[in-house]
Amino acid sequence: MNATDTASGTGGAAPKKPVGKLHYFALILAAATLLGQTAQFFYTDREQRIANQDTQWREAVKNLSFQDPHAPLVNALSMQGFFGSTEYGQQAISIAIADLPLIHSDPQGFDEVFFELVDNHTDSSNQDSIFGISRTILDSQQTLYASYAVTSLQDTRSAVALDSMLGGPSLTDFQSNSQSHSNYQQAATASWELDSVSQGLHSLWVDTKLSPADADLGAIVLENGDFHTIRFSGAGLGNAVIYKVRFDGVDFGSAKLRNSLMRHVCLNGADLSQVTDFGQSQWTDTNWWQATLSKRLKDYLTNYNAPSVNEKNHIEATCKQPPSGLWVDLEAQQAP
Repeated sequence: MNATDTASGTGGAAPKKPVGKLHYFALILAAATLLGQTAQFFYTDREQRIANQDTQWREAVKNLSFQDPHAPLVNALSMQGFFGSTEYGQQAISIAIADLPLIHSDPQGFDEVFFELVDNHTDSSNQDSIFGISRTILDSQQTLYASYAVTSLQDTRSAVALDSMLGGPSLTDFQSNSQSHSNYQQAATASWELDSVSQGLHSLWVDTKLSPADADLGAIVLENGDFHTIRFSGAGLGNAVIYKVRFDGVDFGSAKLRNSLMRHVCLNGADLSQVTDFGQSQWTDTNWWQATLSKRLKDYLTNYNAPSVNEKNHIEATCKQPPSGLWVDLEAQQAP
């Protein structure tokens, strides 16, 4: 018998010691205890975060101001931090949407809040609110021009007024008085913001499943973009301002264009054959004759403002250019 045999007492390998039921029970109990402690930790952490957010929200709402000229921007920025909140997100977005059109001197601040809103927190439930921002800013811009612009720009439906309101105003566009610089600053900021909203809507419609088809786009501004891939069938564009836009090949269906203003718009191959609601609309520097029109619309435009041969050739040549070559690249402009 060798040493190994003697040690084992059997002459073979030593048997494994069986694990008893009590040992298994202890392991299960330890695991359950650990799981409970982890759950308690996460529950406590979640409750603490909720309590902190509640406190922060109450403080943010308490600090909302409606008196200081810079208050709308401060309000919007403070609400931005709650856009993603399950508890307060919708309220924060509603407050920011109300304040954004009131920002009259800080276009960069406007852009910071607006593009966070439109890029990450806009869907079919609040798309109409984005239209409302454009609508409110345009109304404010038109009121400003009608009241304080020089006489030649007070007709806000005129081509020269549109070029100033949307293309970029200058100080000399306003009556010379103690408020002229303030009026100019507000107009320049609004011009920038209207373009931002239009670009935000363009991105929204191109990058998501959202569409302006059948939507109420009345009295908003669409500008400085190529919208040819977007469906506008049945859209309500009454009183809308459409400025420096490509609608090549777009099917407008039965879209409503009453009182709309189109300036520098390319309509190569667009289908407006079902458009019948267009009274008082204006189409300046727009190649409407290269679109398919209903007879009523064609007669209206032919009688309203048929361009001269030279004007027609110039407009057609412009609309043959690629989108990037149509007009001034607004991204190269400086914010007011």
